[in-house]
Amino acid sequence: MKILFFPRATSVNTASVAPPSVEYDEAGFDVHANLADYTELEIAKALARHSVEIGLPKHYAPNHLVREDKMRVVAVKAQKISSQKAVLIVRFISPPYLRNVQMQLFCTNLEPNTKQGQGADLSILTALKITKSSANSLFDLGVRCKPQDHTRCSAALGT
Repeated sequence: MKILFFPRATSVNTASVAPPSVEYDEAGFDVHANLADYTELEIAKALARHSVEIGLPKHYAPNHLVREDKMRVVAVKAQKISSQKAVLIVRFISPPYLRNVQMQLFCTNLEPNTKQGQGADLSILTALKITKSSANSLFDLGVRCKPQDHTRCSAALGT
């Protein structure tokens, strides 16, 4: 009886698999990196730096307004509030009756247990999971670096 040994495939053809892209914005933030891997302040600064548009779920309506239209905000400014927390100041771009109204949202943390938030999860990352589930990075949110200059990125509007 002959025993045949077949060689085990030990290598995978990686020629067809593209390595993950790495593109950094002017502050050294990798636009392809998962936002959840960064601190709340880093996320807020990156979203504000690129004026990223974000769709908000219905239950994010400010002051318990009854929401009928899609709510879209654009990141305006990051504000550090403690060593561990930061908020993102956003400006409404729709619906028309909220246009230019600003409010603050945490990027990863829950709302404080006081005042209107009452510990609710109204964070930016949760909003993205609900409204744009495939978006994990700035690139997924429309931020693009110019091919000739990888240090200059811009956000594509309407994403």
